[in-house]
Amino acid sequence: MSGTQRQHYISRSLIKRWAEDGKVGVVCLYHRDSAEVSAKARTLHSVVDLWPQDLEDSWHPAENAAAHTIDEIERLLASNGDDFDAMERMVSEPRSFSSLIELAVLHHARALTVLIQQIADIQNGVASPDTAARIQGRWEEAQAYHDCGLVVTVLPADEPIGLNAVPVFHAPRWGGPKPEAPVLFMMPLSPRIMICGVPEMDTGDVSVETEQIGEVRFSALALAGEPGIVSTPWLICKPSALDQTAQAVLSRSEGGAMHWLGLCDRMDRYWDDADVQRQIAWRRLRRDYETQQKRHDASAGPNSRSKRHHRAMRDMARGLQAELDGLDAPLCNCDSRRDRKADPEMASRWDQVMPKTICQEIRSKRNTAARGL
Repeated sequence: MSGTQRQHYISRSLIKRWAEDGKVGVVCLYHRDSAEVSAKARTLHSVVDLWPQDLEDSWHPAENAAAHTIDEIERLLASNGDDFDAMERMVSEPRSFSSLIELAVLHHARALTVLIQQIADIQNGVASPDTAARIQGRWEEAQAYHDCGLVVTVLPADEPIGLNAVPVFHAPRWGGPKPEAPVLFMMPLSPRIMICGVPEMDTGDVSVETEQIGEVRFSALALAGEPGIVSTPWLICKPSALDQTAQAVLSRSEGGAMHWLGLCDRMDRYWDDADVQRQIAWRRLRRDYETQQKRHDASAGPNSRSKRHHRAMRDMARGLQAELDGLDAPLCNCDSRRDRKADPEMASRWDQVMPKTICQEIRSKRNTAARGL
């Protein structure tokens, strides 16, 4: 469209670090599948004209500086192996240290969460400030990142982490930092490098450590978004790690919000072909799921009651998934959600939440498999 400007809520220089042969792996919680997507796809991790261009331009120096620092970290990792002293000295340099903090501040400020919340406010009839004002508020909130030391975690080569659609894990949204969980923020810089901001460390101090992240912690970080606002709808990973990442993430997210949204959309697409008995059963299932979700949210926390409600939601989703697959119900409802004539606000939101290229690649993968190719 003439005069429009595509803007990125995840830096392109960050996305490329998960690329192999020009592609990244994507695991989609809505489509319940994975595919390889071009790392340069125009609709991946980007929006159109949703904040002022002068604000977009002001972020470029910070992104460029951070890209240089991450390049240096990766160079040292490749050349020195486990010589973490050299990495600590490099990251401790004021310019390098500041560049990584600024990158985390930037990605917290302009997160996909901002756009989803703004459109949700509009749909709910709530007066919504402009995007720039919301971004500014989150920018100010994240200035506390500058008062931290940094822990740079190096992951094993065979245990790469992914990059989700909300790349900064902002701990205060989840009840931290506190003595048992002192990290203020976490952010992956590459499949093997993650930074953590720790207020208990002196500002400017750096510690480089190696760690096996483990499946439970990996899944928690992979699915994190912001409570009450959004869980990540998709996750980027290295194509070579796509199968293992998809298995872990899709299993961990069963019964979650994006899974249930996808199932409801599939029910809606198949509704006219379902007999009356099935329609009645599906209405009852929706009510039961919503009841369990409310109970789960009301008892949120690591207690047996919350876990019991989550198991019920997971079991409902599993059963419905199998039923819809057996009926060969449509994979998704993306086309209707992108219909700007029918609902321009929904179309705008869906373009932000679910990049078109992800849907296209997963559909293509399914169609190829159906033809037996």
